[in-house]
Amino acid sequence: MTEPAADDTQALLEASSSGDRQALERLLSEELEWLRGHVSKRLFGEARAEAESWDIVQDVVVRILQRGSALTFRYRAELRAYLARAVQSALGRTVARRRSAKRSPTRERRFESETALWRKGESPHRIGETPQGAVERREQQDLIDEALDLLDPDDHDVVALRLEMELDWSQIGARLGLGPEQARSRFRRAMSRLRGWLGVLQRGDASQLDGA
Repeated sequence: MTEPAADDTQALLEASSSGDRQALERLLSEELEWLRGHVSKRLFGEARAEAESWDIVQDVVVRILQRGSALTFRYRAELRAYLARAVQSALGRTVARRRSAKRSPTRERRFESETALWRKGESPHRIGETPQGAVERREQQDLIDEALDLLDPDDHDVVALRLEMELDWSQIGARLGLGPEQARSRFRRAMSRLRGWLGVLQRGDASQLDGA
């Protein structure tokens, strides 16, 4: 059977990530409308309440459309599967943190402020690093950031605490309500899944989104 021709999804995404305002606005309009129906159908109770203002959904979608992706999207359905995965992960993290905040408000406020710092920050220039080396390191970090966006909430947070904030197992456990060994085990499982997503991104084939 002949494979259907690719649509204009990839061209629009490349234009959007290159600063084309019209491409960004078109994708935002079309994908937010689709996501509104998808989120209301697929997410449950508390997550649906979190999505009412659409702040989280819009932030995730705008960031992705402006950043672009290591993947190649031949069809709009592939981009939508990708956006849905990233949005559901972000909403799931928000719900989990709200629940945690009810149990320990001070701990949760500290966790959110600390993770925001590394998530928004730029990688510092390293002494003796060549411009080419800096570009390659930035590209590798972008790939890791994209893979982190696709992780489930529990996996995302334990990886962030260990690799980005460089906390020890006792500190990680205290933030996640786990013992040190439980935190270590969760991290090992999360890293396995992160490597799976990195493999999908490095292959660049959006049709493999379900294969991580």
